[in-house]
Amino acid sequence: GFGNVYAFPASAVAGNCCIDLQSPELFDEHVALALHLQCYCCVCAFSHTTEATFVSAVTRMLTSDDVDESHGENQFTIKPIEKCHQETVRQLYSASYSQEMAEYPAVRKMVKTALKSDLSGKPATDSDDLSVEAKSSAIWEKYTGWDGGFWVACLADSGAVVGFIGMRKCTELEGSVRGYPSSAINSITTYEVHRLVVDVNHRGCGIGKALIEKVEEFAK
Repeated sequence: GFGNVYAFPASAVAGNCCIDLQSPELFDEHVALALHLQCYCCVCAFSHTTEATFVSAVTRMLTSDDVDESHGENQFTIKPIEKCHQETVRQLYSASYSQEMAEYPAVRKMVKTALKSDLSGKPATDSDDLSVEAKSSAIWEKYTGWDGGFWVACLADSGAVVGFIGMRKCTELEGSVRGYPSSAINSITTYEVHRLVVDVNHRGCGIGKALIEKVEEFAK
């Protein structure tokens, strides 16, 4: 009922790889584990015969009191990133890792690398057409060059950027390196989500869900 699940030992994937792999973002296992543990959720299912007191006790333990639901009624729109959004996106991306950056040098390197690469906001090439440069988002151009896109979530009343997401198409080589089944690589177009961030003051409002739905719609 859950579909196919593929698991590949890292050693096996690396052993079958004939290219030199160099990570563009310096990282270490401790930092990776610390960040990944913040990206999991716990889903509980109970039968109709389970005592209500038990269900209440378990769900109360798993429910965070830190989630602010006061923004639940805010209206927001999802749109392709524009040049005027770029600096806010860069600031929001840095702010989302502020605590980890203070503790882990590897995270600081990761954030700096992102801000200098796909989130740099600088055009890939110099253009003499100032009218085009003034309107175009370098971040959007970067991701569309990867057969993907980059979208922002903006509050309807103020236009403030409160979240964003990027998506790019995987090449056949990237799919094989990541250990995707060869049948899937050859028959299915694979995309990857990048830079998914929601402002901490606007979480719990469905913004992240709407951003994911946007990239799913784009990929269909």
